[in-house]
Amino acid sequence: VIFTSLPVMFFAVLDRDLEPAMVAKHPELYSTGHWNARFSPGRFWGFILGAVVHSVLLFYLTVYALDLDVSGSTGRGTGMWSIGTAVLTNVIIVVTVTISLHTRSWSIAHVVCYGGSVLIWYLFCLVYHSLPVDFFGDDKSRVHRLIHDLAAGGLFWLTTLLTCSTCV
Repeated sequence: VIFTSLPVMFFAVLDRDLEPAMVAKHPELYSTGHWNARFSPGRFWGFILGAVVHSVLLFYLTVYALDLDVSGSTGRGTGMWSIGTAVLTNVIIVVTVTISLHTRSWSIAHVVCYGGSVLIWYLFCLVYHSLPVDFFGDDKSRVHRLIHDLAAGGLFWLTTLLTCSTCV
């Protein structure tokens, strides 16, 4: 939520499709909002259907693509923590790119917020997955060096590219 909500808030607050002078000159432009002309039950359910399709694509494309990855000398698959990290990475990228495509008036704040959202996610992963194994009180941490192992393989990056481009 932290990494995806800030771009949405910046979009909602800073994006404007018309200049303030134009709106002041023609207040009837907002009449569609009063009559709910652009937001109907059909449009609402269209958004819901789109969200369900995106979530299914994000999850299953990532899971099935990373299921091909066999890491380490044990011959085991990537595991739940790796797949969860990859899915969340893809969600953050898809939300940010989608919001970017809908932005009509760009400012430096948009660029910093949108790019920073993805960058901060990767920095968070690097810091969190670099913590000592016993940092949280157990010595069986399954996240230690996880992003390092994922990023070292080309399949993670290919999966991210494939999944995000499919969803956008």
